[in-house]
Amino acid sequence: MMMTTADKIKYILQKTGWTRDQFASEMGVTTLSVYKWLDGRPPRQRMLDKIDELYEQVKPYEPRVLAPRGKIRLGYPYYSHQRQPWEK
Repeated sequence: MMMTTADKIKYILQKTGWTRDQFASEMGVTTLSVYKWLDGRPPRQRMLDKIDELYEQVKPYEPRVLAPRGKIRLGYPYYSHQRQPWEK
């Protein structure tokens, strides 16, 4: 699921404990701009890149396992002609 810019900003505010004013000063914009972004207005590309960068710094690293892995068990013998002497 893709996060919207507003979702990313809310997540950053939640994790850092910043107010919207502090976030605005960190971004170098007015508080009004932050309110507009939270209402759904898209920021300029430069600000979008900064928001994405902040979001990447704040979000926790979670290693992803693509598939559950188990032990591979090889049954002896591999082939019938490879039986060990004690197996005859």
